[in-house]
Amino acid sequence: TDIFEFDSNGGDAFVSVDTIHNFDETDFDKIDISDILSGLGVNAGNLAQFVDISAGVGVRVDVTGSGSFGAGTQIASFSGTTTVTDEATLLTNGQLLI
Repeated sequence: TDIFEFDSNGGDAFVSVDTIHNFDETDFDKIDISDILSGLGVNAGNLAQFVDISAGVGVRVDVTGSGSFGAGTQIASFSGTTTVTDEATLLTNGQLLI
């Protein structure tokens, strides 16, 4: 199990796009964006307004909750052998920490 953790650190998570190498859902790898989303009231019901995750796009976070995912919202991309479905599945499986 690998845990890929992103800290808000005054907005540093949005300064550059990190690369997540070899993310594997079957190994129960996790993405921890809880620090970025802290205090925003994100839950399973409104997750898609704040988080967009896919193998092609990577990890995008919209802290406004508008679900627009415009410029500057991508915090990570995926590289290597990657099995990732979507943010809802990862949350349900305990692999997305919000």
